[in-house]
Amino acid sequence: MRKHEIFDNIRESKIKIKVRIPDMNREFNFKLFRRTRVKEICIRICELLDIDPLRTDAFLYPPFGLLEMNHSSTLMQNGIEDGMTIVAKIHYTGYRSKVNTLYKIVSKKSQFGNSSMENFIDKEKFPIYNLKTKVELYGVKVVGVCTNTRCIAFNKEVTFPLGPGTFNINEILANTRCQTCPYKDRNHQKPIKVKNVSLINCLWRIQGHYIDANGFRNYKYCKGWLKTDGEDNLKLYDLLQSTNYIDPVLIVKVL
Repeated sequence: MRKHEIFDNIRESKIKIKVRIPDMNREFNFKLFRRTRVKEICIRICELLDIDPLRTDAFLYPPFGLLEMNHSSTLMQNGIEDGMTIVAKIHYTGYRSKVNTLYKIVSKKSQFGNSSMENFIDKEKFPIYNLKTKVELYGVKVVGVCTNTRCIAFNKEVTFPLGPGTFNINEILANTRCQTCPYKDRNHQKPIKVKNVSLINCLWRIQGHYIDANGFRNYKYCKGWLKTDGEDNLKLYDLLQSTNYIDPVLIVKVL
């Protein structure tokens, strides 16, 4: 057998790896080629968890690794050998499904066991090392239900973080569309059924035309900014109910 044929056989041989997801207490065993890309493994994990890969951020870490593996890299490039266990972190941003996970980094105990995590950190490369435990949202958040029967999120609750900016509330209620729907259906589907509009960690005010007590059309705006710490939707609803707005405009900026 020629030398290059021997190398081809080595490259084509499959290896067994285990993917562990500490946040969910789940493990998956795969038999893959060394040239398999990390992105392919992430997509397969999402399929096994019954969640949409387009609405999920999945990251893989080598054994005792602090840096995530590049999605376009292969197992061979990351030095993954037969029998190794790699750690997965799932950041699920889509609709509610069978899996309801929170965004959190693998804990010290689940990642490093009884060993000290500092033993695996290059202090010169990571002078300040903090673990982020939650996602911080700012501005407008819309929650609704998709009405497109061809969408995988049909009749499921979908969250839309719109963030800061200027928004026509009538447009939000009437024309917000599901981002998980197939591309070919986005211009033909019905808008989602909006269930809730919340304001999160922001300064905001509302303005627009309204009908006064005498039946005349006038324009009203807030001179100052209202502040919302955390998440709240009651203040916005109360303000909309107090004035009979025709075309209310919501202006939002971060704190």
